[in-house]
Amino acid sequence: MEIISYKNFWIKQNTNFHPLVIEELLSPTLHPKLDFYEDHLYLVLHFPEFKKEEGEVAAAELDIIASRELLVTIQYADMPAINKLFDALSKDENLKAKYFGGNAGLLLHKILETKFEFVIKQMDYVVRKVDEVEDKIFKAKRRKLVESISLLQKEVVDIRRTQKPAAIILKALTSRAKELFGKDSGPYFTDLETLHAKVSDIIENQRETLQTLFATNEALIAHRLNDIMKTLTIFSVILLPLNLIASLWGMNILGLPFTEHVSGFWFILGIMLFSAAVMLGFFIRKKWL
Repeated sequence: MEIISYKNFWIKQNTNFHPLVIEELLSPTLHPKLDFYEDHLYLVLHFPEFKKEEGEVAAAELDIIASRELLVTIQYADMPAINKLFDALSKDENLKAKYFGGNAGLLLHKILETKFEFVIKQMDYVVRKVDEVEDKIFKAKRRKLVESISLLQKEVVDIRRTQKPAAIILKALTSRAKELFGKDSGPYFTDLETLHAKVSDIIENQRETLQTLFATNEALIAHRLNDIMKTLTIFSVILLPLNLIASLWGMNILGLPFTEHVSGFWFILGIMLFSAAVMLGFFIRKKWL
């Protein structure tokens, strides 16, 4: 059994894979798929690959063509986890004996298992960032957290977009794999379904956590704004009678009380302070302050 990672020219020249499969390899496929032919299958899955420099999650496509004795992989983007696995397979004699000694089903399981476990490691990175946001939500400037939460939500949505369709593909693969790789292969592909379910649970948990954090952060911002508006309103109400008194005694007419009195200014100031104290006491009694 061989493992090949070349492009479609080698495949066309050296295999008897279906022409439709060769045609599919000419360009990336936007959606996951699984096609069974007489003696081989064609599998397309997408996996998230973090671009930490850009702060983005890209969908990397992995195409696999597998017969009972031959397995071909086509990568349209660099996949460190797969490259590391292939490097180990080429150097470790025990791994060679284990995965190259039988049919390709066991190796197919190992490749997909490696990728799903790598997704879990990537999600661990997201989980740590979510935990950091959760710790800061009651401490840091909440307006800045809105951007952080939104970026994390985008990352989780991008990861979820690559992984959700894989459930149907794996279910179909499990049901048909026995025909191509033998009855013993059944438990291996059932294990992949279980592993993918774990991946999906982690993604959904983080998505729900981020939705809750976003709602909590928005509620805290709204509560803070309400407190600010309440304080400003109270000060406006306190200043209203003071402005009224100042306006009345500021009119240039005769007959206003205390205008001719030597201590008139202090009487008016006292009235204003008394009015402010009454209003302030009222608000404190109502527990609005």
